[in-house]
Amino acid sequence: MYIQRDKNGNIVYKRGFQDIEREREMQRKEREVSQQQNANEPQNQVKGKSTEQKARKYQLEVLEQAKTKNTIAFLETGAGKTLIAVLLMQSKHAAMKEQNKKMLAVFLVPKVPLVYQVFHVILEIYISSPQIQITF
Repeated sequence: MYIQRDKNGNIVYKRGFQDIEREREMQRKEREVSQQQNANEPQNQVKGKSTEQKARKYQLEVLEQAKTKNTIAFLETGAGKTLIAVLLMQSKHAAMKEQNKKMLAVFLVPKVPLVYQVFHVILEIYISSPQIQITF
């Protein structure tokens, strides 16, 4: 439970974690902005980008290094460490699938709100793949 002020300045008690509520609010605002931008795009443009195309150059550099050897990504908050890890899992899965092998990936995080953050990133990337089972 946490305390927050509403628009009128009154104190409101809310259930759950403050970080999760803040994260959901930020995601909602981002969705609204992207929907407005998508509405302004010409219809002939390709809307769907692969996840690797959405990644920034430095994220792809860290990803390529992580594919070949053990790597610690020491990046700022919000720099995309989760995306790098999920892309690495996706890459390893594709390589193992070619060899007809199965894969189990375990993603450890230190705080409960990060569980939800990582889950949503993984779900966003793997939602269209019926061969992959996601549990948490």
